[in-house]
Parts: sequence; structure tokens; C-alpha cells
Amino acid sequence: MKTENDVSKEKYANSLLSRLNMRTVPFIPEINEIARGGDSAGLIAELEYEFGKNPQGFYLFYERQPNNPNYKKGESWKEKVHLPVSKIKRDFGRIGIRYNSLKEFKAAKDVKDEFKGKYYCSIYDNKQERAFYLRNHAMVDKVVRSVLGDLTVLQIYEACNKDTEVKREQITKDIEQGNIKEPLSSWEAFVMCNTFLYPDKLQKEVA
Repeated sequence: MKTENDVSKEKYANSLLSRLNMRTVPFIPEINEIARGGDSAGLIAELEYEFGKNPQGFYLFYERQPNNPNYKKGESWKEKVHLPVSKIKRDFGRIGIRYNSLKEFKAAKDVKDEFKGKYYCSIYDNKQERAFYLRNHAMVDKVVRSVLGDLTVLQIYEACNKDTEVKREQITKDIEQGNIKEPLSSWEAFVMCNTFLYPDKLQKEVA
């Protein structure tokens, strides 16, 4: 029979699982060096992850659109970075240009100034209610390499996901076997749920 202490430990372990399941954008300290204020570092990390998979560009919604046939779970900014849409737009404006229509974008592209000295641009599609994102490859490759070397954000994400899965499996195993450790301090819990492989360590593993 479970004691009150056992129940308390199991509840705590499940709370750690919930925190691990919420991990989306990994914390990459080096990205702060090329961010331009606000929460733009988190947006850069998410954009670089998406461009690592889709270098020619991709669509994202601002919010969940379950009634939109083009929407798939997880394909909105709010699901990825958990910030208000107004803040997402404001912080994206620090690192990219937002075009309200394809016509606006084409006018800028015709004079070869679609990025206007920024890292990214987005073109909003009013019919589909989502934006298409493009990357200023020459500029972003240069600044990302200056802080991450030969690493890519995609590699860091993959390491983060692997780290999360290992921790999730260990906690689940501990719960099943009744081998739950004493609750961690607030700082220890933060480190467990947020720290994975920092770029300097990951660099050595990839080399």
C-alpha cells in the first residue's frame, strides 16, 4: 500500500514529466548574441529549426486554426513559443520584415530589397490565414556560424529532443518501479527540465 510520502513523490514525478512534455524551443545562450531584443532569440531558434528542415520556406499560422483545412496540430506560433500573437509579431519585427500581401513582397523583391537588411521575411496569405517565411541565407548563415561554429540549430534541437526522451523514459521507469527519488530543489528541477547539451559540448560530440 502506498504511503502518503509515496503518493507525494509520484505526484511530483508526474509534474516533472509534464514540464518535460512542454519543452519546445531549446534555450541556446549563444543565439542571444545575434538576437535584436525582446524574445527574438526564441523566434530565431524556432525559425532556424524549421529552415533546417525546409530551407526553401514554410508556412506557419499565428494561432491554432482547427477549422482551417490547411492547419495541422503544432503548426502555429502560439503552440511553438507560447507567447501572445501581438508579442510574436513585435519580436519578429526586430529580426524580419512582415508583408501583408504577396503584392507587397513582389514589389520589394523586384528591387532586390525583400529582406531590408534583416534575417527573415514573411508574406501573409489572407485566404489561407497563415504566413510564408523566407530566410536571408547569406546573412543568417554568417551570423549563426559566428556563434555556433559548424553546428546548426537543427542539430541542437535533435539533441534536445533526445535528451528529453531519455529523461522522460527514466522518470516513467522510476514511477513504474516505485523508485522515485526525493523531490529536487527548484533550481535542480529547472536544470533537469531545461538543460540538454549546450553547443560547446555538442560541438565535441559532432566533430
